[in-house]
Amino acid sequence: MILAIEAVRKRYDRVEAVRGVSFSISRGEVFGLLGENGSGKSTLNKMIVGLLRPDEGSIVVDGHDVQEAPELAKSAIGFLPEVPYLYPAMTGREYVRFIAALRGLDERVVLGLAERLFGAFELGAAQDQAIGSYSAGMRKKAALIGALAGTPPLVILDEPTNALDPYSIFLLREIISELRERGSAVLVTSHILEFIEKCADRIGIIARGELLVTGTQSEVAERTGRPGENLETVFLNLVGRDTTSLPRLLGSK
Repeated sequence: MILAIEAVRKRYDRVEAVRGVSFSISRGEVFGLLGENGSGKSTLNKMIVGLLRPDEGSIVVDGHDVQEAPELAKSAIGFLPEVPYLYPAMTGREYVRFIAALRGLDERVVLGLAERLFGAFELGAAQDQAIGSYSAGMRKKAALIGALAGTPPLVILDEPTNALDPYSIFLLREIISELRERGSAVLVTSHILEFIEKCADRIGIIARGELLVTGTQSEVAERTGRPGENLETVFLNLVGRDTTSLPRLLGSK
């Protein structure tokens, strides 16, 4: 088990953003956490990587409690946030070097992997340009490359397809598949159902801070009383979206 989350809660004043969430992810497994905007996905990710402290419950990464042994837990994680925070004055290559130094990784190995990934994402010429000149998509790719430094045991991808073009999304799925083959665990949080359908071994659906169900896609459909239905129908009905009695949105002719 690479990630174990037990009864985690997080409150902001009177709002309970995460409500008693529990699940685990094994090595070599891709877990897709689906939820609408504001469902608690990003708050949960921030607690896993140590940016937020849970009010209750425990989070263990690679055998290390995130609160009791934060440095050891964080050393096992590669994290791509929904909105990457990068230093605009650094070049792409300098950023990767910086990540390698922070994590105590072999710079030559990290830069070798980064060189391949920058090339694959068609950023080869941009490696030595300041990140401040990058587009949103370029920054997302650079942050992804940094998250993959050292191919960590746990990779967390928060809304990873935002700002990416279709070919880059295809490459991202290939990278996730390779991480699985290498034995890394991947947690992908998203509201893009099609992407999760294509890459996740198991899924969880979260709404209003509560984890409603987990399992394979077929198991989730069975457990929610919709065997054989597609993920979109299962998800929308589970989170309380009425898809059967919508009025004509543009009005009558």
